[in-house]
Amino acid sequence: MKRLLEYLKPIRALFNYTHDGVLFTDLKGLIQVHNDSVTKITGYTSDDLIGTSCEAFQQEPKIDFPEIIQSLLNKNTLAKEIICIRKDGKKIPVKTCFSLLRNKDNNPVGMMISIKDESLTEPEIEFMNKQEHILRALNFRHDEYCYIGDVISRRFTFCTDTVENVLGYTSDEFINGGYALGLSSVPEDSLNDLMKQFEEAIKRWNKEPFEHDNEPMIIEYNRRHKNGKWIWVHSEYYVLDRDENRQVRHIIGFVRDDSQAKMHGMDLSEKDVLDLFNDETTDLIRNIDIVRGSKMESGNSVPLSEREKEILSLIKVGLSTKLISARLGLTVNTVNTYRKNLMAKLNAKNSAELVKISMERNIS
Repeated sequence: MKRLLEYLKPIRALFNYTHDGVLFTDLKGLIQVHNDSVTKITGYTSDDLIGTSCEAFQQEPKIDFPEIIQSLLNKNTLAKEIICIRKDGKKIPVKTCFSLLRNKDNNPVGMMISIKDESLTEPEIEFMNKQEHILRALNFRHDEYCYIGDVISRRFTFCTDTVENVLGYTSDEFINGGYALGLSSVPEDSLNDLMKQFEEAIKRWNKEPFEHDNEPMIIEYNRRHKNGKWIWVHSEYYVLDRDENRQVRHIIGFVRDDSQAKMHGMDLSEKDVLDLFNDETTDLIRNIDIVRGSKMESGNSVPLSEREKEILSLIKVGLSTKLISARLGLTVNTVNTYRKNLMAKLNAKNSAELVKISMERNIS
């Protein structure tokens, strides 16, 4: 137990940010630490939980803890869907993710259990429906994995299957393990710096809404692969949408394994980075429907052809050059030419500014 508490000491407070329930047990299955969300989801208090075996709480089906531990020794992470019986007797469906916690020497020190309430709020359902075209496009990525995170609840709402190629986890394991699994996979000595970078980027995005949305948050760090090995990852995050107060609600992350480049002391060139995001997901990160906080006066003083208007409308809803090309039956180069002409006519520096200007001036 002492080793587990020492492991959790520098990161324990961070787990209270997520709305997912997070439990930490020793290798015997006795609960040592939990976050506030566990109480909200299950109804059990700290007095009920601390020092108690996971097997003492009701679930359907019953969880065989020795079997879970044995399974985790072989593959580190296990996702399960169960019916949780709350303290008040109410049954709720939850998704769980069991993860083996290892110290720097790769020795097991305990287990983490993430609990995700499956019920979605109306705003979450509306968001998932609204971003359906983005989710479909992201699944075509092969060289990296992409995921969508809710900044407010600190939960992951979507992840591409290619996460298994990079981290070894299935998309279900990644989503169900959530924020807690991500934190527990980062070296303790770099976790606080990583979180500081993340929080500073969110503050910058929120301080001046939309002004920096086209500027990615780039973070590179060591992360433990599911197989226990450490890999160097390069991650880029963009604002996906904002809430009614214009605060960042969802971000989209693109993550790839850069271990080989790091090993050989190579930095990706600016062109590599641009190429990475200049395909089917480049403009999908833009969703700024709420830019218009107040009604603008109408008046389309910029002469646009019917084709330019058509392409502008598709850019506004977040379609990338490749998707516009496929929908209209045009070549990518042709679409890019139209895009450049639109930016020149509206004096926009980039796609995000193009959308913003067209909305402000009621150009459609």
